[in-house]
Amino acid sequence: MPRLFVESGKKIGADFPVKDGMVLGRMEECDVLIDDPKSSRRHARIMKQGAQYFIVDLNSSNGTYLNDVLVKKSPLVFGDRIRIGDTVLVFTEEPEEDLVGSRLGGFEIMERLGARETGVIYKARQVALDRIVALKILDRGLSEDAAFVKRFKERAQAAATLRHPNIVQIFDVGEVEGRHFVAMEYVQGKSLRDILKEGEQILLTMEDKLNIAKQMAEALVYTHRQGILHGNLTPINILLTEKKEVKLSDFGGVRRDLPLAARDVTSLYYISPEEALGRKPDKQSEIYTLGIVLFQMVTGELPFKATGALELIREHTERDIPPPDIINSNVPASFADVIYKMCAREPERRFASIVEVREALSHVSLKGGSRREKREAAAGAVAYAPAGERGREPPAVERSPKPKESSSQQRRYEVAPRQVIVPVRKKGGALSFLIFLGILVVAFFAARFGVEFICSNLLKK
Repeated sequence: MPRLFVESGKKIGADFPVKDGMVLGRMEECDVLIDDPKSSRRHARIMKQGAQYFIVDLNSSNGTYLNDVLVKKSPLVFGDRIRIGDTVLVFTEEPEEDLVGSRLGGFEIMERLGARETGVIYKARQVALDRIVALKILDRGLSEDAAFVKRFKERAQAAATLRHPNIVQIFDVGEVEGRHFVAMEYVQGKSLRDILKEGEQILLTMEDKLNIAKQMAEALVYTHRQGILHGNLTPINILLTEKKEVKLSDFGGVRRDLPLAARDVTSLYYISPEEALGRKPDKQSEIYTLGIVLFQMVTGELPFKATGALELIREHTERDIPPPDIINSNVPASFADVIYKMCAREPERRFASIVEVREALSHVSLKGGSRREKREAAAGAVAYAPAGERGREPPAVERSPKPKESSSQQRRYEVAPRQVIVPVRKKGGALSFLIFLGILVVAFFAARFGVEFICSNLLKK
């Protein structure tokens, strides 16, 4: 049975067995009492559907966060952290499994690095070669699922064939005492998720961000040519070394055997529209996903703000992302153009391949400034389109190149100039006015003369 372990808060160290329908909140009768002023009386509920547990927010005042993402309802996997106010509870196996200090086959486990959707990653020493590795150990429950284990091995073995400086190298795939594992290159650095979470992206210059984007594109050009999709391209699986070198990790780590509504909601922020509609993801899908990652990296936020699976699916399939340089005026227009095109809802309007993305990124200029800066510099000569503000539909744009354009020619936003009506005098306007005035004078005297003539004739009679 899973348990909730209190990682931080007034009851730190306490743990509770998880049961279907249990309520978390400030009321005494709650199954898990959250003694936290930011907690609502009945804050959240844990419910079970089939074999899957979910966390459900009960319309709380301050919201329920899962792995630092605001959620309404989201599936739980071991290692997930639920935050209510300042209280953090970890959804974990029962009993809590701590392999630090133990040995698994030829690996001495040194430190827990973090949890993923399908398992836990540890820092370990491979004894035979005396080298430090990252060891991903599949969740015990998933290890008993023969179909999932088969897919897990196939993906790991395919990824093990990859050799690229921007891809984490896989050393070994195996099983010890019923526990399936993958041993891979240990990267000294941080995930892009942690960098974004801690606000450290502001320490990265726009040149750094462009170089990171280029490295990710280079890695995907290589994998796509090998016929392999990453399949789980989210910031947690994008590692950045201390030298700002990119390393993509955890290929195929998302659980596509689950329906979309049962997946980890954090992965749905990066899902392509076609996958959200039930189609199998492909290379075009990966271009979209990378575009969302780049959007978040350059703006510091995600393009869509929904907190539930169904709302996120609707936004990906029905809405365009806002132009990145409208969200952050420091993003150069040419960089924003590439990201915007990558995130077109219709696959045919995106770049035709990741090779074209790489080519477009190589032509990005960091000197041109953002579109917002250009508008402001124009001092009213160009209309600022309110429809492009965040949270509304972006301005009308040409979102795909003309048929004969080269890949280096990027889409530009069309901004209509403000219509200003200025009265213009035609040539000869003064002369016309004088002639008109003369006609009025003549008509006046003619009328007066006519009246006097008629009156005088009447008097004579």
